[in-house]
Amino acid sequence: MEGVKGNRGMNYLCTEKLFEMMHERSNVMNYRVKVSIVEIYVGHVLDLLLSPKEYNTQQNLKIKQGHEGVYIPGLTEVEVFSAEEIIDLLNKRAAVNRRTNATSMNQSSSRSHCVLMVSVDGAHVKERIKTKGKMIMVDLAGSERVNRSQ
Repeated sequence: MEGVKGNRGMNYLCTEKLFEMMHERSNVMNYRVKVSIVEIYVGHVLDLLLSPKEYNTQQNLKIKQGHEGVYIPGLTEVEVFSAEEIIDLLNKRAAVNRRTNATSMNQSSSRSHCVLMVSVDGAHVKERIKTKGKMIMVDLAGSERVNRSQ
């Protein structure tokens, strides 16, 4: 979902558009953006933004429903200021922990689902109006044909 330079993937394109829109509205709205990234592997929900040592010793996180929607208690949230920072978190922090394995079709096929959550809090500059939003993107585990991937 990250794509390659010159042919960016959905994670990059969507987050880039988000920051463009926030910039266009910066004269009337102030925004704060936070990112969390989890892995869903064999029914376990794991925080991909932990250090490798913390990642390997963490307990299964619980997904809960609250008055403001779905949330995961104890999940790492990182404040970001650009789409590039989000992609760096995916490529440099989360990718270190994410479970992959080589197949005959793909050198690093993912063995887990990766969920990127981008939370945006907005506040109108003059009026006392506040907004909240969350964009969730899911990169599903490798789906190579089993009889060809070995």
